[in-house]
Amino acid sequence: AYMIGQRVQTSTSAPSNTVIPFAVHGKDHFAYLLINRSSSAQTVATNFNGWPWGAPGNFTQYQISSAGYSSNSVSYDAVAGGLSLPYNSVTLLTT
Repeated sequence: AYMIGQRVQTSTSAPSNTVIPFAVHGKDHFAYLLINRSSSAQTVATNFNGWPWGAPGNFTQYQISSAGYSSNSVSYDAVAGGLSLPYNSVTLLTT
């Protein structure tokens, strides 16, 4: 149920839709999806303009890449400072 809710406006400066962002705000959660469609790793720095909930301590990160599936905790500061996305990967961050 992570991607159910009201869509949140997202944009990217990545060239040619290399990284696709998508975000939703649900009743009691926020979900942020990043799809790296390129054949090389990408670093994504996120600016949470208009974030109405204050900075969360951590996100839960779920990732599917050529290395397989992983799940771990990642700090808000790490996401805002630059998150590394493996090539051809899908990364989901949730609160």
